[in-house]
Amino acid sequence: MLMMNEEELLRKLRDAFKSESEERLANLSAGLLELEKTSAPDQQHSVIETIFREAHSLKGAARAVNLAEIETLCQAVEGIFAELKRGEPLLSPGLFDSLHDAVEAIKNFLADQSPENKGKIAELVCEFEEVRTGSGSKKSGPGAEYPSTPPPLVPSPPNLVPSPPTSHLPKNRRFHRKP
Repeated sequence: MLMMNEEELLRKLRDAFKSESEERLANLSAGLLELEKTSAPDQQHSVIETIFREAHSLKGAARAVNLAEIETLCQAVEGIFAELKRGEPLLSPGLFDSLHDAVEAIKNFLADQSPENKGKIAELVCEFEEVRTGSGSKKSGPGAEYPSTPPPLVPSPPNLVPSPPTSHLPKNRRFHRKP
């Protein structure tokens, strides 16, 4: 029996992932287009659920083949659709543009794992996080943009202000009422 080394196995798994991802990305694109055309809430819910499942499946498959960038972006897309299932955020042309950009970013990353493509994925993850948290909503319509500076990856330490000195106060100070 032949044994594959880990690198060869990972290469074969990634080849299979590329084939599977093409189908999932096509389903995501078709779902997004359908969602854009659908105005009835009950129909939207069904399409949102389908897109959510596609993003979830693609995320899991990316994790299995150690493609953390795709996994992270799919997690962000999945998070948007989890919010949409609960009725927030509201669908907008700007959000649809970003979701279509995410599908393109994954395609581009699969073709070329360049720093530029990694950067685009990181940018989209930040955008989706801003939408989810409401810290920066994307304007709809042409020319709509997110803030140019992504939020820091590590939160800034809180401002530490020393408490005022208390050495001038007597210890065990008691307050008495005078009759």
